[in-house]
Amino acid sequence: MTENKLSEKSELLTEYKCRICQRKFYIVVGTRTKWDIDFGCPYGCDDNGKEIRRVNIKEAK
Repeated sequence: MTENKLSEKSELLTEYKCRICQRKFYIVVGTRTKWDIDFGCPYGCDDNGKEIRRVNIKEAK
């Protein structure tokens, strides 16, 4: 990937840090809404790692 294309993509990313392993990961800007509770660590050090961005929100009855 050329440096120019890399810089274009990096503008679309937001940096996060795992609370457990302290490693950094990136999420595409605009994919997180006020209803998202936690992305989970993509490295798998917590329970949400493999289910990244697959949180189903249901209305309380």
